[in-house]
Amino acid sequence: MEQKNPRPNTYIGLINRFWRLDEIYQFSPAETRVFFYLLKIANVLAWPSAFPHADKRAAANCGISLAAFKAARNTLSEAGVISYTPGGAGHAKKTMYRICKCNEYQESEQAPRRMPSKPAPATKSTPATPTKAAPVSVQPQAYPEEPRLNAKSTANKAAHEAQTLQANSNPTRNTEGLLRNLRSLQASQEDIDKLLILSNHGEIGHPIWQLIYEAKNSNGAIKQPVRFIFSRLLPNANAVTN
Repeated sequence: MEQKNPRPNTYIGLINRFWRLDEIYQFSPAETRVFFYLLKIANVLAWPSAFPHADKRAAANCGISLAAFKAARNTLSEAGVISYTPGGAGHAKKTMYRICKCNEYQESEQAPRRMPSKPAPATKSTPATPTKAAPVSVQPQAYPEEPRLNAKSTANKAAHEAQTLQANSNPTRNTEGLLRNLRSLQASQEDIDKLLILSNHGEIGHPIWQLIYEAKNSNGAIKQPVRFIFSRLLPNANAVTN
């Protein structure tokens, strides 16, 4: 019964994750439309792990051509927002779609519901043996150390994952998004070629993404954004911010 009712935190968490990724990928209107359409379908179907859907129907409902739909779908897949398995020939073979990170949000929301059910049987057994009060007094002493260990292990795990992502060049690049951003800043082709090399062809996590974000959101304070980016990436260059 629980799986038939969509959890609001799941929906909101996935939407917030999409907009955080949008700061890096700068999703186009078509890509945004396709994501929210597939998210709506997953919501209507009560958040299955995967669901079939016809590409032509999805493109028509999004108001774009089939080619534009497939291009938007590929970009969303590269960004880690969705994943899909193309269907075969014929009307019966539909593409299988998955909303990435959906299961993680669901599990995090189920955890608080399961926790209250575990202490219940423990309270029934404690009155029978008074000696069990001793472990209860010892237990609080261990609690201050556990979060610290978890925090350290989490930080180490995050650092390790960041290193492995950087080592794998193919999934961590967004060359097309970088070109789109640099052209919107009116960068010359010569500057674009240089910045492609400096950023390892749009590697995700490279400082150039933060610099592009600062230049676009400076409200005109940075009048020469391309030179501003060069001045931050190359320490020997003269900084030009106005």
